[in-house]
This record gives sequence, structure tokens and C-alpha cells, in this order.
Amino acid sequence: MGRNSHLIEERNRQIAHSYFELEPVLRNYSDVVKTLSKAFFLSEYRIQAIIREMVKNDQFKPSGEAKKHVRKKISAQHIQLSLQLSF
Repeated sequence: MGRNSHLIEERNRQIAHSYFELEPVLRNYSDVVKTLSKAFFLSEYRIQAIIREMVKNDQFKPSGEAKKHVRKKISAQHIQLSLQLSF
């Protein structure tokens, strides 16, 4: 039995959503990838592969509030809480 493709797609959407939430705050691609790696229990390489695949398929787009890209100061504690609440 293989992995559920619907669950994988949902996980990838959550990764993209989290990326667009973290990118304005962390501002550094490698920091965002490291944070996503820890949050989703995947290697940094796998996170990057998921992002590349979504970009290739034109699925890597911000949605809702993430579109605004308003840079605001948020503490590391807030980022951790935000990631915990998103699960």
C-alpha cells in the first residue's frame, strides 16, 4: 500500500502556506527552509524538492493574508507558536 496522495498534496499545501507566512518574517530562504524542515519533520533537501515541484507545476502561490507580504516584527516565540497552531 502506497502513501495517500491526497494527504501528500495537503501536506505540500501546508508547506507552501507556512513558507509564505514565514518568508516576510525570516527574510532568508535558508532560514525558512530550516524552520519548515523542523516543523514538518522532513529534510531540508526534501522541503526544497517539494517547493521546486510546486513551482514547476505552478502551484506555489501565496493565498489570503500571505499575499500582502507586510513585513512586521515577530518574535521567534511567535513563529514557533504559529507553526504549532497550524498543525
